[in-house]
Amino acid sequence: MEEQKTKKFKLQQSDVFVYLIKLLVSVLAILFLISSVGSKELVNSVSSFGFISLLLAAFIYFLSQWVSSYRLRRLLHMISVSISELENFKLYLVGMSYNMFLPTGIGGDAYKFLILKNKYSAPQKSTLQALLVDRLYGLMAIFLLLCGVAYIHVDLFQFYIHPFLMFLIFPMICCVGYLVFKKMFSLFHRSYWVSIFLSLVIQSIQVIMVCIIANMLGAKEPTLVAGVFLLSTLATTIPIFLGGVGARELVFAYFADILDISSSVAVSIALVFSVCTIINAIPGLFFDWFSNRK
Repeated sequence: MEEQKTKKFKLQQSDVFVYLIKLLVSVLAILFLISSVGSKELVNSVSSFGFISLLLAAFIYFLSQWVSSYRLRRLLHMISVSISELENFKLYLVGMSYNMFLPTGIGGDAYKFLILKNKYSAPQKSTLQALLVDRLYGLMAIFLLLCGVAYIHVDLFQFYIHPFLMFLIFPMICCVGYLVFKKMFSLFHRSYWVSIFLSLVIQSIQVIMVCIIANMLGAKEPTLVAGVFLLSTLATTIPIFLGGVGARELVFAYFADILDISSSVAVSIALVFSVCTIINAIPGLFFDWFSNRK
């Protein structure tokens, strides 16, 4: 028994260590950007956005997360996991809080898997596939929207690509994706087109939100902002940042010249978005706390 406790304590230590490393990387990235663009300029830019505008932006992000939870619930229903819309959304928010705040070895998806398995008797293999497929749909939507941005701004490429070829990439990704999903995830391929549509809605909501933020902060090229934002979203999947904070800001700072804005404004756009994600993750802490008290 004592040996088991020791192993558990060591595991907890390693979890905290990994969490602190991610936190340190995110903090160092933000500090590096502050030193590069100037703290005064950055503070002035962020503060100009306004508290009410921040809450409205956070609400728009909230809507995208509700659609995300609905997409996952559709996949879970396909493997006969009966979970209500409200409970599923609460589970989604708790998963966000695990990714953002809690120094545990359990990430958001792992937490959702454990709850679905233990509380809803969800089949292990199918549930893992559902969570993976949910992520893959999101990534596909990002690539599809990036293709749209590339089609509009094909002139930015250093080598010539015929616009018609760019136009063909969109249906090709969709069709190849369908064949891959049908082969590898046969349980879920019937929901493919609806899930792709929902994923495009989710990412479009967030793109519109970022374009509004960027416009209020002085950026005037919404499609370019959308492209940089989508690239920054891919960067947040790198598992060395805490909740993606720092990664998005670095990408926006790198592309500030293309956006024709100052580095402080570029970083401010990403920072406001990151704050919105943090605001939306906070309720998950309370849901998790109350569920543990039961």
